[in-house]
Amino acid sequence: MKSGLCNGPTKVDVGMHDEVIAVRDRLRKGLQKWFTSLRTRQALLDERLARLQVTRPETVRNASSELQAIFSPGGEDTETELRQVSCLIKQETAEIKELVDSIKLLNARSTSLSV
Repeated sequence: MKSGLCNGPTKVDVGMHDEVIAVRDRLRKGLQKWFTSLRTRQALLDERLARLQVTRPETVRNASSELQAIFSPGGEDTETELRQVSCLIKQETAEIKELVDSIKLLNARSTSLSV
């Protein structure tokens, strides 16, 4: 009997292909949610950093409780902290974007192969 290569995909091949597509779609959806969450966190940090740059340290004592929450209780340099966190979030965001783009590329390739 001939090999199944010339006869087209088997039921197992089709099942595996469908499973891979389902996993890929779930991964893409999860990464997009994560990406959106990181963008939101980054925007909030950027907003806080902008407010912090406007506010002088001597006026912090009179600032609202929300603004006081931005400053570290240990007296650390909060502006530097916020910049570091913002940079980390930007890096994570870039990594997630790369993953999402990779998934889109895989999707395009699998779609072209299945047609």
